[in-house]
Amino acid sequence: SADAWGPGGGLGGGLGGGFGGLDDPYDPYDPYGGLGDFDDGLGASRSLDYAELRTEAWRLLCSRLVSASSRASAAPRCLLLEAEVHMVTSRYRQALVAALAVQLATADEQEWTAPTMVIEMVCNYQLGDRDRAVELRNHLQPMDRGALSQHLAKRFEGTSEVLELVPQFLNFLQSAEQQELADARDVW
Repeated sequence: SADAWGPGGGLGGGLGGGFGGLDDPYDPYDPYGGLGDFDDGLGASRSLDYAELRTEAWRLLCSRLVSASSRASAAPRCLLLEAEVHMVTSRYRQALVAALAVQLATADEQEWTAPTMVIEMVCNYQLGDRDRAVELRNHLQPMDRGALSQHLAKRFEGTSEVLELVPQFLNFLQSAEQQELADARDVW
């Protein structure tokens, strides 16, 4: 059956389609959504279309609930696992949509907040929305993250470090370049 991820659906459906096809702009498993290289190297951030992402998440949640109506209570756990698997395979958009679907299904249940927000933070960073990733990280830092899997805990720590270090590194490079230009002017 086809669903939000394309033919075959869910976890297993896309595992063969995306490998080797990252240059194909029509590849539904392209982790960058056919955007190519959008980073200018200066830590630029571009906002993701959350209205579109939430619509996809709603469709995914409905699809999972309809296909497993007898096990509807398991849908959030299955979607969370699906999101983690997509992250492991660098399918960040699909991981983000699955995490948003979990959020829709568990709006009043706190146990799902930290894991879905970590997935959202990592995916936003990987998809180029650095500003949103920083906002999510700042919200997550004081939270209890005890419900995170080992994988999500490591991804949170690693992405948090990158979010801290990249701006410092870029500032260092800019200062070094300015110093080099000033030194070159002094020689002349």
